[in-house]
Amino acid sequence: MVPPPRAGSFSPNPAHTLHPGSSISPHLPNAAAFSAGASPSTSSPTGTNPLTKIVVAQVYLLLSTIKEDKDRAKWELQVEQLKKLIDENGMEVFSRYFTRLVAGNAPQIFPGLHRPVANPGNYHILAEEMRKIAHDIDQATKIAESIDAGTEDIFRDFDLSTFMEHFKLDALEKTILALAFKLGNRPDLKTKGKSCRITMNGAYI
Repeated sequence: MVPPPRAGSFSPNPAHTLHPGSSISPHLPNAAAFSAGASPSTSSPTGTNPLTKIVVAQVYLLLSTIKEDKDRAKWELQVEQLKKLIDENGMEVFSRYFTRLVAGNAPQIFPGLHRPVANPGNYHILAEEMRKIAHDIDQATKIAESIDAGTEDIFRDFDLSTFMEHFKLDALEKTILALAFKLGNRPDLKTKGKSCRITMNGAYI
């Protein structure tokens, strides 16, 4: 005769049973907790991949807290952490990173925008990304694709000419960036790329 089950006995829930071969990443719980507690209140990261959302949240946090103060070593460490996140992840993360930089520093780039800069401490990071156009073959395309996909108000009628002039791009850099926009998806940005004709050795691009 089978004895009746004792009160308080435990019966495992099949839905929670681990099967052979299954695994759990040791990084996900901590990363998810970080994302839930540190995601910026505006322009929250979106994407199809949960891990991408976590990385974007980390990037946004670093961009919002990085400061060029007397502690130069701390600033350089934060920049290095940011660079590592960008380099180790795909274009989706770079796009969110770059558009956040542009939108946050828009009042410094475009005259007439009367609102404070989100974080002046990260402007030099944006300027460095623009300088890469001259020596990184993919940089112009990455910038054009990021602005093409930008969702903030500043990207709806993007002033490409003023953007180029602000960073003092030379004729070659302007041509490379204009061509990247001409090959983009948005008709308005394609037109602006075409209109940014740059004189190069007496020829118009």
